Amino acid sequence: MDKIRMEEIRELLFYLKENYVMFFGKKSLHDLMEFIGGYIHCMDKRDGDIMMFLPGFGEYVAEYHDIRSQPWPKVLEFFSIYEETAFDSFFELLDKFWKEKKHELGFDYPIAISYTEYEAYLKKRHGTRSYGGVEYVEIVRETEEEIFENTDLNDFIKERYGHSN
Repeated sequence: MDKIRMEEIRELLFYLKENYVMFFGKKSLHDLMEFIGGYIHCMDKRDGDIMMFLPGFGEYVAEYHDIRSQPWPKVLEFFSIYEETAFDSFFELLDKFWKEKKHELGFDYPIAISYTEYEAYLKKRHGTRSYGGVEYVEIVRETEEEIFENTDLNDFIKERYGHSN
């Protein structure tokens, strides 16, 4: 996915953060995620490539709150007294996540990546298996910690997006 598409989503997120009343009536993480999901679906149709939104962010939220059994929006909602707090927490953690990744990697971390490109990278790196006539990528993890570290994703992002900055 090119930098223009990533910037489009980044700009949209920050526009929605500042103008949430116009779109949702109130601060709502649920409504924000529904809107972004619909927007990304339209981008997928327009551009012909499926995107992975906020790669690695779910693992970051899981580690931050030490809860790995729920999707990250549910974790943020669980730790928030009010719906508005979950909305604000999302943007606070997202900012921390991007800053840490930029410090770690030395470049701006992508807001979304191409599923197609990532799948091709995994196939090249790990090979494929076939089950019932369907080809899939098989990745065997040694430990639970490695699952949340997700070295494949970090390596893919460094290789694909690290050279452009």
